[in-house]
Amino acid sequence: MAVEALKTVLEKLSAFKEGYAIYGANAANLYRDTPRTDSRVNIALALGSAKKSKKESEAILNELGYSIRHEWLEGLQSRTGKTVGIVIGEHPDTERHPAIQFHLPSLPWVSKGVRRGQSIECQLLGSMHPGVPVEDLIIGRLHSLSGRISGIESRIEDEIDELSSIFRSDTVIDLPYVLGELNMLELKVHPRLAGHIPPELEKYLDH
Repeated sequence: MAVEALKTVLEKLSAFKEGYAIYGANAANLYRDTPRTDSRVNIALALGSAKKSKKESEAILNELGYSIRHEWLEGLQSRTGKTVGIVIGEHPDTERHPAIQFHLPSLPWVSKGVRRGQSIECQLLGSMHPGVPVEDLIIGRLHSLSGRISGIESRIEDEIDELSSIFRSDTVIDLPYVLGELNMLELKVHPRLAGHIPPELEKYLDH
């Protein structure tokens, strides 16, 4: 992994104190039965508003010479157009600059995941950072798999594998919390997870 570029990102994030948490494969490896490597770095960023979080994430990426693209919340419009859910930074020098994805508070799990994740320790490049809790990670993946955010075609295999691995593991999951979030957000469980989920989630399968 491109150590120097990522160290710079983490140093800038540390200025936000309790406003971020590690997401994606790096966080999921805390909960999986078998770890998975991923060259991408995923960060949940909650700096009060989605607008401010988007601005700060884009400033970090611009300073490092990344090109920026967005993934959108499907069917959700703001006064200025589509609502951005993920800010994605990509660099032509992929050997030295990993892809970096910032998940914004416009995603319904991000603010809670960042707040609850301050007590979770996730190691990245030899230092400890907050990590999204397993319950919020599950909700984030189920939200993505529901098709409510664009770009799912490129993520579906990794996200199915991630959830299956978590549910196979011995990780303790607060299922009442997960069920409460599923009900509140009116989420379904992707049919490809059938046979891999706790019995409590079976009634949420999208047949």
